[in-house]
Order: sequence, then C-alpha cells, then structure tokens
Amino acid sequence: MRPFPLTPYRMFRIDGLGAILSSLLLLVMTKWPQVFGMPRTVLFALLPFALAFAAFSLGCTWFRPLRWKPLLATIATANLLYAMVTLVLVYVYFDQLTLLGRGVLIAEVVVILVIVHAEVRLVRHG
Repeated sequence: MRPFPLTPYRMFRIDGLGAILSSLLLLVMTKWPQVFGMPRTVLFALLPFALAFAAFSLGCTWFRPLRWKPLLATIATANLLYAMVTLVLVYVYFDQLTLLGRGVLIAEVVVILVIVHAEVRLVRHG
C-alpha cells in the first residue's frame, strides 16, 4: 500500500511545487554561473517554461477540473520535453559545465522523469 493516495490534484500540486523548485534552481544557477558552468542566457531561456509549468499545475490544483486526465497528460508531456531539452543542453554544454552543474541538471532530469512516470500511471489507471 502507498504511504498516501496519489490523487490527480495531489499530483498537480507535486508537479507545481517541483516546477517552482526548478525555477528557483535556475535562478540560483544564473547568480553563480561560474559554479555551474551553464551560460546565463540558456538558463534564462528555460525559466519561463518552468514558471509556466508551475502556473499550469498549481492552477489545476486550485480549480480542480473534473476532466483532469487530459490536463495531467499535457503537463506530463511538457515535463518530458523539458527533461529532453535539459539533457540536450547538458550534452551541448558538457565541456563548459562543472561537475556540480552536470550533477544538478542530471538530478533534475531524474526527478522530472520520476514525476512523469507517476503522472502517466495516474492518467492510465486513475
């Protein structure tokens, strides 16, 4: 048995809070680019997407739509695309990234993929 039931609205909340954390992480990385190695312009380009994902997911938490499955599938797809873009950026800027930068970005992708997996399971079986 799960420690707590994973409802669609709880999943939207987890996703939204995760997107806020991603946004904060991007801001931290822009503050100290020498520590992470990713160009600030790239980080600032990712920021609106993370903020939009947060607004979308937290909006779904707030408004509690009855037809939540297509909305959860939408954010799962967006998250998957964001993770893929992040991996491409790690590849493109691999030589510029510090070990910490690589680790942080790859860890973020792993967390996003865990969330996407839970979202997809909820859409299919929820």
